[in-house]
Amino acid sequence: MEKKFIKYDYRNNETLTIESDRHTDFYFSETDRHLSGEFIYQNCEKNFTIIAEVCPNCSQIYDAAGIMVWGTDNTWTKFVIEKIDEESLNVVSMVTNEFSDDVVGERFKGKAIFLKIEAKNNFFQFSYSHDDKLYIKHRKFYLKLPDVLKLGFISQSPNGDGTRAEIKIIGFSHNKI
Repeated sequence: MEKKFIKYDYRNNETLTIESDRHTDFYFSETDRHLSGEFIYQNCEKNFTIIAEVCPNCSQIYDAAGIMVWGTDNTWTKFVIEKIDEESLNVVSMVTNEFSDDVVGERFKGKAIFLKIEAKNNFFQFSYSHDDKLYIKHRKFYLKLPDVLKLGFISQSPNGDGTRAEIKIIGFSHNKI
């Protein structure tokens, strides 16, 4: 299945509904390459801060929704809420530089969580919050990306029949270095 990228100039305080088809994913391993989820993005310079409230409707294991930063087909990162098992949702991040890694974070109960990405000169910090006040650092890393990248929102359903998510853009700004 081909990747489904949709360019869209989203705005602060806007709520987007993102739906993915069945068997869609963003993931690279030694044997598999998947670039087939729904991705709504806008072009962006690489220094930015974005905060979004993510309310996923994950019914199957590995259904996910959240924020993606896209450099090239081989270099990208995502910060999502993902159904890891039958009972819970987790904060999950992935960094892809030829191959993908997974970092599974806090398990949470509830309908929504706030995800925040801060990017400066190829250094990224991912944080999350239950109330948009106190943010907990999930991970910090370096990933070399082009000066102009794609920044936006994804949904995926690798094992299921599709999923949808409501994502509210709380804040987006370009950071001046």
